[in-house]
Amino acid sequence: MPQMSPLSWMLLMFYFLMIYTLINMTNYAFFSYSLITVLKKIKTSINWKW
Repeated sequence: MPQMSPLSWMLLMFYFLMIYTLINMTNYAFFSYSLITVLKKIKTSINWKW
């Protein structure tokens, strides 16, 4: 395996860190709000015209 330059290692670390933060944000959004209230909000937002 050829040795990578320090810049590419930094980019790789930054890339994985970004993916990690995105996964954490989505998990926080899913677990902080209960699913029932989210579904009710979606239903009310869909049904407000009719």
